[in-house]
Amino acid sequence: MKKILTICVFTFAFLIGTQNSFAQEKQADATQSSIKEDVKRISNSLGLNTEQTDAFAEAYMQRSKLYESEKSRMTNEVRNKIEQQFSAKLKGILTKSQFESYRSMTNKK
Repeated sequence: MKKILTICVFTFAFLIGTQNSFAQEKQADATQSSIKEDVKRISNSLGLNTEQTDAFAEAYMQRSKLYESEKSRMTNEVRNKIEQQFSAKLKGILTKSQFESYRSMTNKK
C-alpha cells in the first residue's frame, strides 16, 4: 500500500512540474509573439527598411529581456537606465526624423 501511495505522490508531483513547464513556455511564446507584432507595427509606422527593422527588433528584444531580468528589483532608476540604453541604441538605428516620430508615438520625451 505504501508503494502505491508513494508512486501516486511522485506521479502527481511530476505532472504538476510538467504543467508549470508548459505554462512558462506558453507565456514565453506569447511574449515573443507580442514583441514581433509591436516591431512590425512600429516598423510600418516609421517606414523602416529591412536592416533597420532587424536592428530595431534586436534592440526591442534586448530591452524586453532586461525588463524581465530586473523585474525583482525594478525601480524608477533601473527603468530609466534601461530606457536610456534603449534610446541610445535607437538613435544609432533610426534617422533623426524616425526617432522623433517614435518618441511621439510612444509619448516619451
